[in-house]
Amino acid sequence: MKNKDDTNTKNVLLRIKPFPVANYITFDLDRLVVYTIYALEEKKIPLYFDFIAVGLFRFFPRKFSMANFNQYPDTNRISKAVRRLTDQKRKRWATGNIENGFHLTDLGHETAKQVFSILENPELRKNKKST
Repeated sequence: MKNKDDTNTKNVLLRIKPFPVANYITFDLDRLVVYTIYALEEKKIPLYFDFIAVGLFRFFPRKFSMANFNQYPDTNRISKAVRRLTDQKRKRWATGNIENGFHLTDLGHETAKQVFSILENPELRKNKKST
């Protein structure tokens, strides 16, 4: 018997529309992952690896698809990117693990909000000066 919450979560994930490629092609994988975790959190979707992987592939198919089978997500690439976010010596944008789920840190939330504003308004990135 299917859980109602589980069915609702799947429906929400399957309704995610991809961003235009031009809006995200220059972003690194880590920023796209932190954005997706933030977006799923906002939609009240549990932050388990499977849901994050589907969200990443739905939002950003060009960046997170397999090289030879672009109709499928590359879960190896996704796993590495998600794990980088939790690396305490590097990013520190998230905590958690694949078995128990993930949570954004305060720094992760701030990074996600910056990415969100640029994805929604790509002109901001063009006008932003390099530092």
